[in-house]
Amino acid sequence: MNTPLVEACRLARTYRRGRSGPAVRALDGVDLVLGRGGALGIAGGSGAGKSTLVRLLLGMERPDAGTVRVDGRPLHRASARFLRAWRRRAQLVPQDPMASLDPVLPVGRSVEEPLLAHGIGTPAWRRERVARLLEVVELPPGAGARRPHELSGGQRQRVALARALAPGPELLVLDEPVSALDVPLRGRILDLLERLAADEALSIVLVSHELEPLRRLTRRLVVLHRGRVVEEGPTAAVLDAPAHPYTRDLVRATTMLEPPPPSTGGATRDGCPYFDRCSEAAPRCRQAPPLAPAGTGRRAACWLPLARP
Repeated sequence: MNTPLVEACRLARTYRRGRSGPAVRALDGVDLVLGRGGALGIAGGSGAGKSTLVRLLLGMERPDAGTVRVDGRPLHRASARFLRAWRRRAQLVPQDPMASLDPVLPVGRSVEEPLLAHGIGTPAWRRERVARLLEVVELPPGAGARRPHELSGGQRQRVALARALAPGPELLVLDEPVSALDVPLRGRILDLLERLAADEALSIVLVSHELEPLRRLTRRLVVLHRGRVVEEGPTAAVLDAPAHPYTRDLVRATTMLEPPPPSTGGATRDGCPYFDRCSEAAPRCRQAPPLAPAGTGRRAACWLPLARP
């Protein structure tokens, strides 16, 4: 059996609001597996823990409990050399492309920066690499000499993508890559991402609260709510026939079929994280349900799953 590229086991992460403020559990026992060449979606609403999970997978933060393994090796025990190599192999495309672009530098120089940071190539090779990447992401000639504010939102997103591709990563982590774009641009960026994933043989982790990118770019889906996995399985199966009421309500809200349900009572710390808003809630839901089979190749953390195994 091939070793997964990335594996998370029982990840937990807690933040504190100020020195004496309350503790907030961003992640609570999260598991996931991404094989080489895999395409994994992470879905959930605001505050679900998606961004925290990404930071842990990339080694930008350490979990309070649990383990992230890369090539079977725990990241928290890895050498500085291994971590540096992982940060070259795994690249993030942030939701806001300006977060990765220096506003005073020409965008060509911003694309070159990861190559300089990792000591990759000669100056001539790097210039050729940057020019080729800007062409690959379909930017017009001369775009590399322009500054970020001179480009449109879609063009800046393409620059951020070129920058992430520059060091030749194995894993591309996409954080809401089209959420800030209008509908025609979204389609073009998604077309480009599909092509690049195939051409570059990339593994993909896509963070999104929107359905179209998840359907088009991922094969498996993990649904988070309040830091816990409530459902996971093949993307199409999860979105078309949700097993967990939260997934169903997330799909309905995203497609604007109906608003999210009102609160039905106080949240329970140790029970289902969706107990306070679930229309199917029963007394048993005050106890935490296990992530159990809920159909072919899928699991749901629900005592009363909508889709039965």
